[in-house]
Amino acid sequence: MVNISVHMEPDPEEFGKALKREAMRVAQEGLNEHGAEMQRRFDAVYDAHSGQPVEEVEAALRAEFGDALTDEHYSAYVQAISEGRRVEVQVQPLDQQPPAT
Repeated sequence: MVNISVHMEPDPEEFGKALKREAMRVAQEGLNEHGAEMQRRFDAVYDAHSGQPVEEVEAALRAEFGDALTDEHYSAYVQAISEGRRVEVQVQPLDQQPPAT
């Protein structure tokens, strides 16, 4: 029996590209899961409070999300649900987002 050991040095550029691709894949997966969870939470409020007065919808939405949303977002989402319109969460692919400034 002959044992052969081969040691290969990775190409730093290719390794960096592969690492970036994997990091983006994992990050996108996490964002997609978070978006799906947010959608489930919005749907729960919508199912229970669609068409109800703004005050009731806002109380339910704030109970569900706490301080996770801005007042501007709360206003838009409350209005939509109160009018019987479903809030749709859309997660933009990371490779299509503008670079951070």
